[in-house]
Amino acid sequence: MINYDVVDTRIHHVYNGLKVQVNCTSELNNQQAFFMNKLKSSDTYKNMDILDIYKKEYERIDKITEEHVKRGVRDIQKVFTNLGLGQDYIELAKSAHELHDVARRVQFMKTGTVVDADSYDQQVIASRGLESGVDPKITSHAAHGAYLLDNFLFSNLHIEEKYREIISTAVRYHSNHVLPVELGKAVSENLFDGLCLDEALKKGKYKDLLRLYTQTVRSVDNFDLNNKVLLGAIPLVRERFGLDVLKKDSIKTFANLWGVSEKRLREYNKIEEGKELEAGQIILIPTEDVPLEKFVIPKDYIEMLKNNTFPAKVSDLQKRKDYTFLTAQVWRLSLLRNIEFKSLLKIVKDENMLEKILDSYPKKYQEIMQEAFKYAEEEIVCFGLENEKSKIYTKK
Repeated sequence: MINYDVVDTRIHHVYNGLKVQVNCTSELNNQQAFFMNKLKSSDTYKNMDILDIYKKEYERIDKITEEHVKRGVRDIQKVFTNLGLGQDYIELAKSAHELHDVARRVQFMKTGTVVDADSYDQQVIASRGLESGVDPKITSHAAHGAYLLDNFLFSNLHIEEKYREIISTAVRYHSNHVLPVELGKAVSENLFDGLCLDEALKKGKYKDLLRLYTQTVRSVDNFDLNNKVLLGAIPLVRERFGLDVLKKDSIKTFANLWGVSEKRLREYNKIEEGKELEAGQIILIPTEDVPLEKFVIPKDYIEMLKNNTFPAKVSDLQKRKDYTFLTAQVWRLSLLRNIEFKSLLKIVKDENMLEKILDSYPKKYQEIMQEAFKYAEEEIVCFGLENEKSKIYTKK
């Protein structure tokens, strides 16, 4: 049987080693420097050297990731207990969740950001004239985590071969909007009745175990987005929001769209008079300069929420001219559909999580967000809990 406490201790030895490497860093690559220079304009890091910003940001990412993982380990234990599975299943589940974001620290360490599009999308990186800090074949932090486990960490963690693919698969697909077809459908509720984990492995249940652990790690990860918002790890309101610049876009395009003067946009983005925007760059819109009436939730966002047709990546929404921190939250509400277990949705309802998130907005934004939150509460959370076809799952 896998021992979660041993896995936890060993992986933290690895993280301690990463921290030492970061603190010993004397020079940044151009991708890291690009993002540290962006942070330099914020009140938090004003007048700081970019190398010091890099080390401070690593500490922040390290803490946020650690707290996120701790909450997830607690919650995945609740799910497996609700499934009626024994301690051997639970220990593997806790270990899989402990490792699901194993690449986050390395991602930041190598690229200076934990935004997947900025870290791994080679087109985005090239459009900024940067060089990738990671292997170009790696496309996300989830894929990066599976790569690290398969090639380096499993042997260092002394995890037995028979458990490795289960953990690696759960890590690889935990951020997928839709799980791969080859993993099959949701595991039936009584599939492992009476079988210990090692017996299930021997009796041809391997594919079912791959699906079970992948869907639970993914559900718990999506569930914790609510905690991240409530705890401030994901800010509800941002001092600025970035939009992708497409061909033929000009500063005037964004000035007219958001009611901010061209002069202010030039100053804020440090664009000299007479110089224009280039396709592929990101223009930053200062929130405090945008008139309130410009902040709306477009009708098609509500339709995408209702019909579950949002794109898989929030970065895809940034190509739209109406993308803001408010529309990003509507996308996050849609991820509640990825929570497949009633035991997790019950926590959302019992702890009034959505109401607390809505109340966390400044009053001027609450009315704008009300329709989306009302739909999510009634039609995703409550509807999922009322599903009479299953005691465990939110849908058939």
